[in-house]
Amino acid sequence: MIPAVLNPLQKKTEGAKWQYCGPLKREEVCNVGVGAVFVSPTKHFPIDIIPYLPASEFPRGENNSQFKDKIQIAIELFDTYSEISGFSGTVFDSWYAAARFLKHIHEKGKIFYSEIKSNRNIFMYNSVKKIHCCIKPDEIVTLIKKHYCGKIKYVKFKTTDGSEVSHKTYSFEAKLKDCNVPIKFVVVFGK
Repeated sequence: MIPAVLNPLQKKTEGAKWQYCGPLKREEVCNVGVGAVFVSPTKHFPIDIIPYLPASEFPRGENNSQFKDKIQIAIELFDTYSEISGFSGTVFDSWYAAARFLKHIHEKGKIFYSEIKSNRNIFMYNSVKKIHCCIKPDEIVTLIKKHYCGKIKYVKFKTTDGSEVSHKTYSFEAKLKDCNVPIKFVVVFGK
């Protein structure tokens, strides 16, 4: 999602609505677009952006055949660019880690990477309750530290300046609530 912030004189611009603006981290009158970017080891190259128009911009709102929500736009961009050779995976913002988008990517047999929002429910085995249940990410961190500390591994990463940094990690397989796509979760401890 790439919002463009408008000044007060431009509030009549098509699609400009009071909505969340990521760069400002607050709601503002802005336009929103869903973008696709190719990432190389050294640069990011924007390759496409499709404007998102709120349902209120269409006669009959969400029931209008031309209305597309942000997930539908993301799916279209994914389908357009995921077949380009050399793409090893798809990375997307945590907001797009929704069941509909994840199912679509999984059905295409593609690899994806995303952060998970802190309010998401992860369906996994709870070693304390000894059952499979939904757990929030912050609760998972507590469980790992308490019951799986012996399985925490150090992983080295190279930073952009070429130096190495080491982080404690723990990985496990689970699913998001209401989504049957198998996901490998990796918890990175620290900053």
